[in-house]
Amino acid sequence: MSDDRQYRDIKGNPCSLDTLCRKEPEWAANRIRANLSRIAALESELADVRTLVSALNGLTGDIVITEHGVTLQDGGPHFGSDPWDGLAKAAAWVREKGGGK
Repeated sequence: MSDDRQYRDIKGNPCSLDTLCRKEPEWAANRIRANLSRIAALESELADVRTLVSALNGLTGDIVITEHGVTLQDGGPHFGSDPWDGLAKAAAWVREKGGGK
């Protein structure tokens, strides 16, 4: 992967990412830890979404997630104006109907 972005070392001198990692290994380690933490959080969010989709499918049949929200394929209710808002509203609806977490 090519990385044409310029970085700056602790003294403000331009350098490549490879050079910065050699000169500032603590910085590199901290960035890696932060990114691994973010990846774990995103994986957890994805697992929650998959659980929600599974719960919705079990209650209502297939759902369709688009940029306009969440719609039940069998003509049921439409939730939200975007996918994340739609999933949150759909989750509340599932809970109200007695399913999901």
